[in-house]
Amino acid sequence: GRREAVAKGLRNVVYKKADLANVDLTRKGVPTAELVVCANVLISPEPVTCQSILRNIWSNLVPGGILLLLCPAAESAQIIAKRHLQWLVWRREHGYEPDPEIEAPEKRVKADIKMGVFHRDAVRTQHYTQKTLQRLCLQAGFECLKLEPVEYEWDTEFAEPTSWMGAPYPFDWLAMARKMDKLP
Repeated sequence: GRREAVAKGLRNVVYKKADLANVDLTRKGVPTAELVVCANVLISPEPVTCQSILRNIWSNLVPGGILLLLCPAAESAQIIAKRHLQWLVWRREHGYEPDPEIEAPEKRVKADIKMGVFHRDAVRTQHYTQKTLQRLCLQAGFECLKLEPVEYEWDTEFAEPTSWMGAPYPFDWLAMARKMDKLP
């Protein structure tokens, strides 16, 4: 974070706290940037909020600037839901008593799932397929240069994962996108 950057003498690293959906970053004192890194920023289930965030970032990047964007994957949410059911069966087969505190599944709403919205820790959270993330970037004026999954271990999803849990692993999408010259 900020302390590490200062300790290393990195004078060109700026940390600012702002509501990216509702603020003019220049007025907030954020200088234009060559690189912006956002992790789990586009999680609002409201499309207009995510579009606004990307437009504000676009406005603050220099021409040709790069956006690194980490977003929840819709495919991963489906994998996690399926693994949860397998885990419950495994627990019963191995004599575990029901434990609602760690076994309760995330709420699933069919209409939300169709839109890529899944509940994560009881919060409605937007998730993306490769195609929807590429489309969102393009609509906001970014050319998607690379889009890859970033895998996590099962302990990020389960309080007590078991040794049989292997691939497929939960993952997020990591996009590297370049600011295009003009907004579409």
